[in-house]
Amino acid sequence: MEFVIGIVSSIVTKAAEHTISPIINHVKYLSNLQQNVETLNDQTEKLKGERETVQRSVDAELRSGKEIRGNVKNWLSAVDRMIPKQEEKVTQDEEKAKKKCFLGLCPNIWTRYKLSLEAEEKAKAVAKLLEQSNFPEVAYRVDLQDITLPPVKGYEEFESRTSALNDIMEALKDDSVSVIGVHGMGGIGKTTLVKEIARKVKGNLFDSVVIATVTQVIDIEKIQNRIAELLGLKFEEQSTDVKALRLQERLKKEKRVLVVLDDIWAEIDIEEVGIPLGDEHKGCKLLLTSRELNVLSNGMDAQKCYAVGFLNELEAWDLFKKKAGDCAESCDWKPIAKKVVEKCAGLPIAIATVAGALRNKRLFEWKNALRELERPSSSNFTGITAAYSAIQWSFNYLKSEEVKLTFLLCCVIGHNGLVEDLVRYTVGLGLFGGVNTMEEARNKVLTVVANLKASSLLLDSYDDEHFDIHDVVWDAAVAIASRDYHMLVLRDHVPMEWSDKEKMNSWRRISLSYPQIIAELPKELECSGLSFFHMAHINSAEIPGHFFRRIESLKVLDLPSYSFLPESINHLINLRMLGLRGCSIEDITIIGELKNLEIFDLAFSRIEELPKEIAQLSRLRLLDLSWCGKLKIIPPNVLSSLSKLEELYMEGSFTEWENGGVVGNERRNARLDELNNLFRLTTLHVHIPDVHMIPKHRFIETLDRYRMLVGDYDYLNWYSKYEYSRTLKLKIYTNISSNNVVKTLLKKTEDLYLDLNGLEGIKSGLAELNNGQEFSNLKRVDVIIRMKESEPLPLFNKQTSHWISNLRRLIINGCGNLEHLLSPSVARRLEQLQCFEIVYCMCLREIIFTKEIVEEEEREDVICFPQLNSLHIKGIPDLIFFCSGNFNIEFPLLKELKIEDCPKLKEFISKSSTESGMHTLFNEKVAVPSLETMTISKLSNVKMIFHTDLPPDSFQSLRKLRVSRCEILKNLFPASIAKHLLQLEDLSISDCGVEEIVSEGKGVEDQPVRFEFPKLSSLEVTSLKELKCFYKGQHTTVWPMLKKLTTDGSGLLMRMGLEDVRMEERKGNGESVLVVEEVFPNLQQLELRLLSDEDQFPPNLFNHVKVLKVNGRFGDGFPIFPFLRKICNPESFDLECFSFRDGLPCKGDVGTPSRIKKLILYDLRNLQRMWRTDSELGHILSNLQTLTIHWCHDLINIGASSLSFKNLTTLKVSYCAMMTNLVTPLIVESLVQLTTMEVSNCTKMTEIVAHEGDYHQTIVVGKLKCLKLSYLQSLTSFCRGSYTFNFPCLEEVVVESCPKLKIFFDGVLSTPQLQKVNQGFYDKKECGAGDLNTTIQQLYIQEEKDLTFSDTFPELEIWQRNPREILELQNIGKMEFYKCSSLEYIFTSSMLLSLKQLWSIEVKECSIMEQVIREDEEEATAHELKFPQLYSVKMESCSNLTNFYLGSRALEFSRLSDITIAECPKITALSFSISKRSGKVIGEQDVEDNTAALFCDKVAIPNLEYLTLSSINIHKIWHDPSSSSLTHLWSLRVEGCHNLKYLFPSFLVKDLVELYVLEIKDCNMMEQVIFTDGLGAEDPARNHTIFSILHRLSLEDLPKLTSFCFQNYAEFPHLGDLTLTNCPLLKTFISKSVSGDEPQIHQPTQTNYSAVLNQKNCDSLEEIIELQGLTANESQSTSATRSTMAETVTTKFVFPHVKYLVLDKVRSLNMHTTQWPSLEQMEVIECPKAQIFGEVEIPNQQPLFCVNEDTFPVLQELTLKTSDMMKGICDGQLSLQCFPNLKLLNLQFFPQTSTTLPYSFIRSLPKLQKLVINDASISELLQSEGLSHKERHTSEFPQLKELSLSELPELTLKTFEPSLLSFKNLTTLEVSKCHGFINLMACSTAKSLTLLERLSIADCELIEEITSCEGEDLQGSIVFPKLKYLKLSHLPGLASFSLAHHSLEFPVLQMVIVTECPKMKNFCHGELSTPRLEQMHLTGDEDGELQWEGDLNTTIKHMFDEMNVQNSQVVEVTDQLHQMEKGNILGCL
Repeated sequence: MEFVIGIVSSIVTKAAEHTISPIINHVKYLSNLQQNVETLNDQTEKLKGERETVQRSVDAELRSGKEIRGNVKNWLSAVDRMIPKQEEKVTQDEEKAKKKCFLGLCPNIWTRYKLSLEAEEKAKAVAKLLEQSNFPEVAYRVDLQDITLPPVKGYEEFESRTSALNDIMEALKDDSVSVIGVHGMGGIGKTTLVKEIARKVKGNLFDSVVIATVTQVIDIEKIQNRIAELLGLKFEEQSTDVKALRLQERLKKEKRVLVVLDDIWAEIDIEEVGIPLGDEHKGCKLLLTSRELNVLSNGMDAQKCYAVGFLNELEAWDLFKKKAGDCAESCDWKPIAKKVVEKCAGLPIAIATVAGALRNKRLFEWKNALRELERPSSSNFTGITAAYSAIQWSFNYLKSEEVKLTFLLCCVIGHNGLVEDLVRYTVGLGLFGGVNTMEEARNKVLTVVANLKASSLLLDSYDDEHFDIHDVVWDAAVAIASRDYHMLVLRDHVPMEWSDKEKMNSWRRISLSYPQIIAELPKELECSGLSFFHMAHINSAEIPGHFFRRIESLKVLDLPSYSFLPESINHLINLRMLGLRGCSIEDITIIGELKNLEIFDLAFSRIEELPKEIAQLSRLRLLDLSWCGKLKIIPPNVLSSLSKLEELYMEGSFTEWENGGVVGNERRNARLDELNNLFRLTTLHVHIPDVHMIPKHRFIETLDRYRMLVGDYDYLNWYSKYEYSRTLKLKIYTNISSNNVVKTLLKKTEDLYLDLNGLEGIKSGLAELNNGQEFSNLKRVDVIIRMKESEPLPLFNKQTSHWISNLRRLIINGCGNLEHLLSPSVARRLEQLQCFEIVYCMCLREIIFTKEIVEEEEREDVICFPQLNSLHIKGIPDLIFFCSGNFNIEFPLLKELKIEDCPKLKEFISKSSTESGMHTLFNEKVAVPSLETMTISKLSNVKMIFHTDLPPDSFQSLRKLRVSRCEILKNLFPASIAKHLLQLEDLSISDCGVEEIVSEGKGVEDQPVRFEFPKLSSLEVTSLKELKCFYKGQHTTVWPMLKKLTTDGSGLLMRMGLEDVRMEERKGNGESVLVVEEVFPNLQQLELRLLSDEDQFPPNLFNHVKVLKVNGRFGDGFPIFPFLRKICNPESFDLECFSFRDGLPCKGDVGTPSRIKKLILYDLRNLQRMWRTDSELGHILSNLQTLTIHWCHDLINIGASSLSFKNLTTLKVSYCAMMTNLVTPLIVESLVQLTTMEVSNCTKMTEIVAHEGDYHQTIVVGKLKCLKLSYLQSLTSFCRGSYTFNFPCLEEVVVESCPKLKIFFDGVLSTPQLQKVNQGFYDKKECGAGDLNTTIQQLYIQEEKDLTFSDTFPELEIWQRNPREILELQNIGKMEFYKCSSLEYIFTSSMLLSLKQLWSIEVKECSIMEQVIREDEEEATAHELKFPQLYSVKMESCSNLTNFYLGSRALEFSRLSDITIAECPKITALSFSISKRSGKVIGEQDVEDNTAALFCDKVAIPNLEYLTLSSINIHKIWHDPSSSSLTHLWSLRVEGCHNLKYLFPSFLVKDLVELYVLEIKDCNMMEQVIFTDGLGAEDPARNHTIFSILHRLSLEDLPKLTSFCFQNYAEFPHLGDLTLTNCPLLKTFISKSVSGDEPQIHQPTQTNYSAVLNQKNCDSLEEIIELQGLTANESQSTSATRSTMAETVTTKFVFPHVKYLVLDKVRSLNMHTTQWPSLEQMEVIECPKAQIFGEVEIPNQQPLFCVNEDTFPVLQELTLKTSDMMKGICDGQLSLQCFPNLKLLNLQFFPQTSTTLPYSFIRSLPKLQKLVINDASISELLQSEGLSHKERHTSEFPQLKELSLSELPELTLKTFEPSLLSFKNLTTLEVSKCHGFINLMACSTAKSLTLLERLSIADCELIEEITSCEGEDLQGSIVFPKLKYLKLSHLPGLASFSLAHHSLEFPVLQMVIVTECPKMKNFCHGELSTPRLEQMHLTGDEDGELQWEGDLNTTIKHMFDEMNVQNSQVVEVTDQLHQMEKGNILGCL
């Protein structure tokens, strides 16, 4: 039984295993459903997190340029497929699991089982993906592209070097490594290695690479200059800290940049240099080389360091063989060569040096070299004895002692030294015998330097004028010099021992390059045999007065940058070379005693006058005065006395050459003819201001080397790369045919820069070049041609000489009436042309002209410009083609092309068989394969840029494209071109009529097109109002590298090709249509302009954006932060140009804090506080680290305690005019992280921290390190409260231009870390012991003072009692005397000696003052009275003031720039002379004779720029030609000077070369502006006056003015603003002579007004320009003369630059035939007698403008406001194409008779966008009578966007029916005071207004409803899809917007204003939808908001009910008043 039981038990057990156990498992699925689902959810969340981690790694690797591995991509794709499915599946299954069966009584077991099972399986799949996520690496580095740069000279690809190179390259690829070091001994090859690395990475890993050599002593400025030079950055600042800022900003502009600092000897402050690393610029890396590892690892914090070792035996042998030649392998030489290589010990520099020396040498020389290498003679080079012995041997092998000494002198100069310095040292020492001239010495030194480079002792540098020296060689040379040549070169920190007399006497040459190591110089230098002494200047080293007394043997003395010259220098009787480069020594007269001096270097010094004692240097051979910018005086005969002078350098220096004439009967300056006495002069660098100053100078003939600027160049023109030794920059204005000296110069010149200006200058210059003479020396020519004259002049023709073949740069600026420039034959000869510019040529039609060329030597169909790399065409209104003939034009090397402002240009190269309407700018006839940059702007006739038939790769090199202001341009690219722009990096298109970015071309592709721009990093798309799409066909766009995007807020998606991206828009399967992050995944900076808050952006559209800039163009603010949260969450936010009335708007759900770390607020108007009381701004900006506020003028301070700045580190505030303090004490305590605070230019700020009562706690600003306060005129202290401030970390304080800051803080102050206070960027003052208050007090004492004196000020009493008390104050800069009623004068002349810093004097309302300066009675000096710094003089409202100075001395105002004299009726002259004997005022008789002038010959004001004279009693301003220099006069304003009959005598006008503004007003006696003295016949040139840069001319209220100048023709080539007002006698403004025997027909005359022409109330003005000298008989009447004029000549006057024209109250005016190619805006106001427009053919009528299609080609805005304005319009006298580009037409003040606009006129305005009609008698807008059926049904104004109708009483329409007008594009409709309307529009019209955004109806008495459906069968709703603004105002009859029962929809309506509409009971009778109105504004009046009642209808009804209640109350009160009045009357009765 037991057995059976056992069997049964085992069976049952086994059965249970197979039945019950599985059942249990299945039951588990039922019971564990929740657990399995939760496990799946947990695993899914982990998978999400892991995916984010992997994705971040992927993004980082992508940014570093790596390729993502395939398994990673597959894993990410699998995860992306898995996660959404799991989330959706779980959600669905949970819902299923909740369902029950059996009528809901039981759970659905099968469903729960199935779901649990699936959850477990999915969890396993997710877990598997999690296991796979542990990738060792996610990416790999792609192979670098091959580069074509040549290999670095001297670099050999040895194994040891390749290994190091690869390691460093890998480190450079590592984004976590920013600083890398390379170390090794000198000469090991560090520099060569890093240069090779730089070559390999440039253009691959890095966009830019810069290399700077540091050397032993760190010169920050030199490093900065070197980096800046390589980056193309030019510093204007002097201080290193400012340069650092500039350099930092420049480096940040490079995306990836490598900075190499070579040869570092000590730690360098990278921040001080200006190199941004780490978070400042992650794309910048630093590669360092040094001999010391510790310097790299410890000093410079290099993250990785690599050693460069010695060459191995094989590598060393290979290098030696390469350098020594084939003989090293021969049997005899090889054993010795092997031993020589062994002795070089693997040091590359030693191997190369020795091998180079032994090359081609004989065997015994090799054996001798080996012997010397085996016995080194110095122990100073521990560890590198072999290298030293190699260098020693090379040195010993030099040919002569002279060469050896020359090499050793290189140790003095050091790295990148100038060969010229070496030349001057060797000449001074007399090293070379048999060298007789400076030129021979220079050739000798150049030869020696070349040989030294060949022997590897010297190295190449930037150019041939520089050399370099290797550190090891330098060290060896210094040791050799010290040991063998008694030469001390001190260049390290070894202390100088002056006390060892024996040793000091042994030195023959001393160089102290870095004397900061010198504690103190001895009183006398005891070196009896010393011949050479060089010492650089550092402030700590001052030279004692007797220092040079005992070294008479000295021959060379070089003291650069010293400010003091010891008197003992006169003992140096044998001195031959003296260098004072960069010195600031004022008095150098002692130099005249150095009789043996041969070379004198004063370059870059600050001397103002060369002393006459220099004339005693009779042996001087070289004088260097270059870049002495302050040098103004070289006394006469000084230069001529230097009879042995061979070389004179004056570039960037003296230009005040006298050209005949004297001043004060005595010559003040040198003349050029003094150089004629210098018979040995061979080298001259000089600037000669005028070509006519050198007609007879013989010195030109002897010159062998010269750099000459001849003409009015500025100093910047000296900055050129000089390729040749004879360079001439020549400006020619007039005829030089008789100037033989210029001809001689042209023949000798190698490098010619020719600037031809004006007709005569061009004729003369080209004649000299083309006169048949051969210019055999000419190797390069640059020509600039500027011409404004009207005579057509062929510039280049067949006779053009061969010089044109050397033309490198050709600039044509204005070319008169020239219609073509080059013939094909001439164009083909421009083989060397590199730069070609043609600008402002008003009549040029073609640049290469072919149609009328009869004879051509060659008929090739190709014209090639083989070297041209830059072509710029600008401002040519008539240009049609670049070339019109059947030619192909090739530009194989063209890199940059600019075409701007050429409104008629259609095609670059004309195409004879052009398809209809297919004109394109570029077709297949032009080839630009290398073009990188193209700018297209203001081409109003170009419809397409690229032809569709162009080969796709035609523009494949294009990197930058900018297109703007091309109104009819339809697209940017054809698809074929767009798909091949693989190099494009920067694309900008703005203000164009573009409808699509990419056109479809011929035929639409069936398959979707993919447009990928792989390198585009910057994109700007703005103001494209017609843009409809990116591309019409199916397409995708990809912008993988786009970093910066600038666009308008509206239409952004469409412009980016993202038309299908919409919020919540899905495909049928639920997937997103387009993932934005895939389109531009790397977008970092987004700039939105005209931001709109419409719901057009999907959420998180720009999730990667880090920098967001929003410019509102001063629109009202809206909730910015919630809106931005919708599209992005940036780290940096710039908010610009908004108008916020109540703080930064922050409505709505603000959500969590933003990522914003940097906030910039710029130009926010009306912003008084940063936030509202209930604002959440503090919460939003809780992560803010940097806050910058600029130009927020209404802001009072930055906030209260409610705003959290807990993370703020940097605060910068500037130009906030209303801000009186910055923060409160509570706020400043909350700034716990603040490290930098900068406040500047806040004029009303009195304190930084506001004083808010008692505050007893200590205010700790714990982390503040830098505080900068600058230009705070009202600042009195940091805080005026008696608080306690603690700044524990404050290290830097800058205080600049805070004149009222006497003390930093009155309370308790602690600044333990502060060591210095900077007074601006340049001046630094130490702050001892942290005493900031004392330092500020010292700065205040030294601060330039502004003193004001008045009767109420105590200073006036001190001044009257003892002026010296005030004059003893230092640095008085400005003195103002206001209402000083007791002062007769201010200064005596002797008092001015104490006012050397005085720059401004102001005298106002001093009633008894007679003079400002009065001469002392005891003074009897003839010296001039000088005002060295005086810049401004103002004398106003002083009734007794007669003159500025009374005395006998002449006045010199060297810097006086601004003079204002106003309301001083007795003043007649600035200076009056007084006789010493009689005391009589010499000028009194002149006053009585009315001959006194304001400026006499004893007043010198050479730099006068601004002169304002008002209400003063003067008869003349200038006395004679020498009375005052006018060459710098920029602005002259004269008003109320009633005795002036003229302004200028004609002889002074020629000096007005810089006059820009001329205004004359209210001068009753003024008859002429320019007075001609009758000498015009003798000097015809005086009849032609050119105001070359005059921009504004205003003549107002001049009742006697008859002409601008009598018998004188004035030219105004750049006049931009002409105002003629109330000049009743003025008939002609300009008399234009058109004389000649045969007047030319249709001769254009350029008048060149450039901006504004405004004429008003000049009743007699008949002509702006009068034609004179025509072929009319003198006896004929005026009318006959006019007739003759019309018959014989038609003169067309061209105003090429006028943009704005106003004619106001012109009675009659003849404008002749005019052309206005640039006129954009014109206003004609009340011209009752003038017919405005008409045509020339009209008999007996002369309209104001004779118009045709060329008269106003670009006119965009026209305003006509005159009772007779409709003449020429309503009469149909205008051609149909008169205003082809008119966009705005403003018609006001119609005649009294009713009229209409002719249909023909309206049809001629195809581009009209805005029409304004105001105050007119008009019965209907358009005249429809006489129109054909087709015309009646043709809508005009298709582009009309704005329509404004106002005050049209005769426009009596029941409904406005625009049958002849198109409203399809209307955006704004405004109707007011049109009382004939009953309703505004029909419903059908309303439905067509799909683009209407703004609707305003006001003051229309009869209007009952806005839309009327009477008689219409309306289907569907009326929708205003774009309407945002609706205003209904003062409409007494309005009952409803619509009385019909139909639906109205306003989907985006934001503001409704309803006022004074008493009958309006509701908004409409049908259904109404305004979904967005409740979130915006509903306004019942202009000031207040109505209470929102849920919908607009209810709200309007509530408003109506309230109005009725108020009206009933008013009626009730009125009735009660009437009853009371009746009662009172009865009571009285």
